[in-house]
Amino acid sequence: MPKSKEFVESDDSSASGSSSETEKKGKKRPKKEVKQKETTKVGSSSKKPKTNEDQTWELDEKCLVTVREFKGKTLVDIRHMYEDRESGELKPTKKGISLNKKLWQKLVDIIQEVDDVVKEK
Repeated sequence: MPKSKEFVESDDSSASGSSSETEKKGKKRPKKEVKQKETTKVGSSSKKPKTNEDQTWELDEKCLVTVREFKGKTLVDIRHMYEDRESGELKPTKKGISLNKKLWQKLVDIIQEVDDVVKEK
């Protein structure tokens, strides 16, 4: 059973439950800002960006494929994005997947089989 969130103030100001401590407990920490690298967006999968920065292709308005480096490893990131209300910038959500080179190659190898099954349904 959850404990009550009520607190009892002490008449003694040296008590451990002083009002300044209880005020600190009620405040929430501000959220950390998520910095996103500048990316080159390309509307069609047949075109490739020509920069050394993260390379990005749009699958949908808010679904992007990005090839990027992370801790010295190349990753293919397929991720849903959301538009930040304050800045209007697209930022990543938790919905998505990052594939290393080995997994990406396995996906490429089976993509025709997967496509055939999708067409049957």
